[in-house]
Amino acid sequence: MNAQTNFTAATALLALTVDRKALVDALQSMKATGAHIIEKRNTIPILSTVLLDATADKLTVTGTDLDIMLQVELPAACDAPGR
Repeated sequence: MNAQTNFTAATALLALTVDRKALVDALQSMKATGAHIIEKRNTIPILSTVLLDATADKLTVTGTDLDIMLQVELPAACDAPGR
């Protein structure tokens, strides 16, 4: 993975590197599904977010609209696993 195509996030809870295009595609798939799982104008704010769950070698991105849940797993290099 080279630095130009990777997304690196580091917080007190999580530190990981994942392919930028793969992450963008995963997030767009949640917005582009017929159910529009992730929407900005949701009346319940938590439903306009996603859960990022990182382990040593993968990132799991989860979104829901309370009727449908979509979960995508991406390969990632994670220094500090977490949510």
